[in-house]
Amino acid sequence: MDCKNCKSQLPTNVSYCSLCGNKVITKRLTIKRVIKDFNSQFFDYDNKIFKTFIHLFTKPEVVINSFIDGSRKTYVNVISYLALTLTLMGFQFLILQKFFPETIEATSSTPTALGAEFDTKMAEIGTYFFDYYGLITILFIPITAIATYVVFINKRHNYAEHIVINMYTTAQYTIIMFFFGTVFMLTGTGAQIGYLTATIFMYLYLGYSLKRIYKLSILGAIWRTIASQILYMMFVGVIFTVLLILGIIAYKLVN
Repeated sequence: MDCKNCKSQLPTNVSYCSLCGNKVITKRLTIKRVIKDFNSQFFDYDNKIFKTFIHLFTKPEVVINSFIDGSRKTYVNVISYLALTLTLMGFQFLILQKFFPETIEATSSTPTALGAEFDTKMAEIGTYFFDYYGLITILFIPITAIATYVVFINKRHNYAEHIVINMYTTAQYTIIMFFFGTVFMLTGTGAQIGYLTATIFMYLYLGYSLKRIYKLSILGAIWRTIASQILYMMFVGVIFTVLLILGIIAYKLVN
């Protein structure tokens, strides 16, 4: 018998290939088997996705430190988990744009006291946020990692490991934002309220995760979370200021 994946020779009584780890399947594909495989992939408690999701709530330090310490079998790889959550949000934004366009408009066009032209530009930026949410999230994770790294500079994790911490927490927050947005959208409350609720949850979850990872007191977790978010906003402000100046310079040179 040959392995269907790597074509190596296999004994007749094995369940997995010893070379590539591929599962040995000898029975023909049926609808029943497809449903069974789907359930085992997404709904079984022992499933990695379900386990990762639950344990990132109950013991986030175990999930995160397992990946950092080199254990990659128990939980979903941090890159795969983040990609999955961003795919969910991309699907939700697609539904919003197609069936609930008023939600996109309400979320991205909040009136200000700076004039109609400024409000129009901000609405355009808000629309770009929905269109490129995944890319924006990925680009901003290294910035959030710098903020947490600075706040926890005296702790054991290096900058790369802080990227992993922020990738897992961002992914978990994104799933919650997906669920909140969906519930509020289906109940007619408005997805923007769901996203606002999820944003509040994001800060609570980040503080909770940092408390568990670094064994902090409640007060210690609160001030470090606030400090990291203030640093993050400062870094983002500096980056946007630099980009704005460069944009103005480039516009003057071209014109």
